[in-house]
Amino acid sequence: MSGWSTAILVGLRSLVVVIAMVVVGLGAWSLYTIRDANARGGILVNLNTFDNAMTNKWQSFLDEVTESQLRLWIYVGVGSFSLVGTFFVFLSQKVHRLKVTPHVAITLEFFGMLGMAAAFAMSLVSTLKITPLCDGLDTFSSPDLASFHRLCPISAGSTAAGGVGCGILLVTSISSLISACHRSRQQKACSFEPTVSALGMGREHVRINPPKARDNIPTIYDPRKPFPGTPARPKRGDEIGFTNVGATIDRRDSGLSDTTIGEIEKELISGPLSLEKPDVVKHMRPARPWSEIPKRKG
Repeated sequence: MSGWSTAILVGLRSLVVVIAMVVVGLGAWSLYTIRDANARGGILVNLNTFDNAMTNKWQSFLDEVTESQLRLWIYVGVGSFSLVGTFFVFLSQKVHRLKVTPHVAITLEFFGMLGMAAAFAMSLVSTLKITPLCDGLDTFSSPDLASFHRLCPISAGSTAAGGVGCGILLVTSISSLISACHRSRQQKACSFEPTVSALGMGREHVRINPPKARDNIPTIYDPRKPFPGTPARPKRGDEIGFTNVGATIDRRDSGLSDTTIGEIEKELISGPLSLEKPDVVKHMRPARPWSEIPKRKG
């Protein structure tokens, strides 16, 4: 995934974290207001001099608000789960110690999306039931009743926040899933990629640090000797010239000329070599394949 797309996903995840905080905050505010309405709503309506129609409207509104309390608890619960899951995924992208596998991150993101969708559904049901009862309520007679009437815009705002958060989480979840599938396909195409990546040698490593060519490749064979079965090549001109020059050099006698080869060997050999058992000595020597090569014919 390129840099700009990663930056966009990080920005969307941070926005989802803020939206989840708004969802939980609005839900908690609504629960506090509903609890206050259950405790003092009926008394405040009876204390004010409303006609029968207005009193019935307020009673219907307070009854519907009381019935929506369970839905708001579900709304706050799933919103809190989405907040924790999304915030953890966001931190895993920024903090190295909290790094998780893509499978865990995608799973958390999908569960967060489902939680936000459930919060959106609960808030939408409450809004559809409360909004028709909000029209025509007298909010000027009592400031406490006006605070209860604020549940109408709070409910609408909660629904909007849940819908936007669910949509953004859907986008980020699908993007993460596509990115994971793309990486898995690349790893299957190049089986050596995980090991190379673990060594810090990506695709650009060979271009940046090209391998150095070795001049002398170690081998047990003499590269200057021909392979067995190679026909003998004719002598070069310089070899023929050296041979002719060596043939014309006069022989010079030295003190060693009078000494036989046998006497020299006796002087140089200082210990027994088990010459009486040549077969045993031959088997004790390691195999030397280069000595088995037939010599070139002159």
